[in-house]
Amino acid sequence: MDIFAVRLIPDLRLGTPYSSYPTEEEKRRICNNAGIDWFYEAVNFMSESGLVKGYLPPSPLNKVKESKDFVLITITRKTHGKTGRAIEGGNKIFGIQAGCVYVGEKLRPDSNMLTYHYTCLESFSLPFNFPLSDAIENIENDRRWGQNNFYEVERLALEKVIALAIKQGCIEKNNAVLQRILSLLSDDDIFNNEVETVLKNGEITEPEGNRQPSQIEVLVNRFKRDPKVAAYALREAEGVCHDCNKDAPFISKKTNMPFLEVHHIIPLKEGGEDTIDNVVALCPNCHRKRHYG
Repeated sequence: MDIFAVRLIPDLRLGTPYSSYPTEEEKRRICNNAGIDWFYEAVNFMSESGLVKGYLPPSPLNKVKESKDFVLITITRKTHGKTGRAIEGGNKIFGIQAGCVYVGEKLRPDSNMLTYHYTCLESFSLPFNFPLSDAIENIENDRRWGQNNFYEVERLALEKVIALAIKQGCIEKNNAVLQRILSLLSDDDIFNNEVETVLKNGEITEPEGNRQPSQIEVLVNRFKRDPKVAAYALREAEGVCHDCNKDAPFISKKTNMPFLEVHHIIPLKEGGEDTIDNVVALCPNCHRKRHYG
């Protein structure tokens, strides 16, 4: 899963930042503070029936547009756009979102000045209780933004941000959304890479799997799964989702195979086995439905 830092204009309104539409008066104040003549960013953490429709600044990285599933770390500009002075609310991290999907520029039907460019489920959108300071220093101290509003960051940078946010009380360690994000990242970045390796190596014989999967500790505990079980399930599915019986939504660039996700029918945390009899291959939508209803 690709991880990006995205730089926004500080939203200084009362309440949760980036979670409501700005009035014209609020927009003028925000623009004056930042030294920039536009502000369309007030909807990055606003949920609409469980779906967040977020704004991205001009000229996002091509990789953002091409990514099927990405993470955003939302930080604020450090300096005034015209004078270069430090600005109120600048250089802070306001939240994290995972499972984001780029949808192009779309006008919001309930506003004549706001647009959105990506969506993510509210269950994977995590605005901090209060912002984490020294954003740029905490991500990559020597990074020079220039005119860019995006850059790609390593997994370790995201983990550092999360650890600092927990330590300083910006988020709680047992926050349900944080746990979902960490689980999603652990599964995607570690296990799926192992599955891809098995798929690339050619012939896959029916694996035995693990009757009692052990756990390993990352930022959260996760079960140690057999990548051969997942690879076998993906090959047997032949690109068709088990639940909706539709073709996979796209071809994976890494494996050159139809993209499906492997789901344990009886969850491992409930004693389920990591074997081919307890897994099915699902499209991302059906996989989320099984997990979260």
